[in-house]
Amino acid sequence: PTPRVWLVELFGPIRVDRDSTPVQFRSKAAAYLLAYLILQPGNEHRREKIQAALWPNDGQEEGANNLRVTLSRLRSGMKALADDLPVVITRTTVTLLPNKIVCDAVEFDANLK
Repeated sequence: PTPRVWLVELFGPIRVDRDSTPVQFRSKAAAYLLAYLILQPGNEHRREKIQAALWPNDGQEEGANNLRVTLSRLRSGMKALADDLPVVITRTTVTLLPNKIVCDAVEFDANLK
């Protein structure tokens, strides 16, 4: 059987789907976080680094809270369609599993090389 993957379109409005069913994120920040992780695959990202990238003007406490809420929305949006999420979340890091994602921007970049 063909492995099931998450399809992500970053060209144009961000779109994420599984088996042709779109993910409904409760905030744009969740989609932006996924895009950030996709464009830097295979790395464990420290939460502090993500906070600084996505909320550069927020203080440490507010940035940490924004990230917690956004991770929750990312997880709940994707879990509504499937349990095998392409993101591993720990207390200190967030990691994308690139083998579970097909992304137009990543494929485009690979074809340029």
